[in-house]
Amino acid sequence: MNPTTDPLPALAAVQTPKHESLQAFQQRLSAKILAAQAQSSMELLRLHVRVQGRSMLLALPETNQVVEPGTLLSVPLTQPWLMGLTSVRGELTSVIDLGLWMGWGAAVATPASRWVILAASLGAPCAIAVDAVLGLVNVNAGQWQRVTNDAQQPAASMAWLHHEQAQGVAAPCWGEVYQQNNLPAQAAQAFACDFSLSKMLKLNAFLSVERR
Repeated sequence: MNPTTDPLPALAAVQTPKHESLQAFQQRLSAKILAAQAQSSMELLRLHVRVQGRSMLLALPETNQVVEPGTLLSVPLTQPWLMGLTSVRGELTSVIDLGLWMGWGAAVATPASRWVILAASLGAPCAIAVDAVLGLVNVNAGQWQRVTNDAQQPAASMAWLHHEQAQGVAAPCWGEVYQQNNLPAQAAQAFACDFSLSKMLKLNAFLSVERR
């Protein structure tokens, strides 16, 4: 019942050379991640994910690992966004459809789909379902830059974020907006926004009490 684990994260820039063993590839990938962590503060590292066409940046300390979707045990009489329960390394873990929780629509399984296991420090064994994991981002590096308030954001790329910040129930979960350099402004991945998983869990706990 255990899902197969991916190295955290699945860096798009890391390619597996021909004839390289899986073990050698994993060791090389782990070395790159450790090097990145040694060169920059954990607070500056984000896991770049895609959910229903939105690019989101998850703080690395709030995540634990990335796994391929596995077997789910459904839980009756629960919220629609609770996909079910799974076992991750022997621990019973809830899986949340983040897109459905946000009101964007239910996740559709594809080969790129992943579950992001949340850090134990958040207080509950939980995972979120995302459409894809795009890689590890250092928001203090030259490849990404913060979008200042006086900068003009392309409406087509960020209209969904403006709506969430203004009206969405999850508005407190959103943070800084970043732009990826050397990409056309109309590219979907050109802009990404911080999303706080810890605030999401606190907000959901509050909403659960209010609905009773």
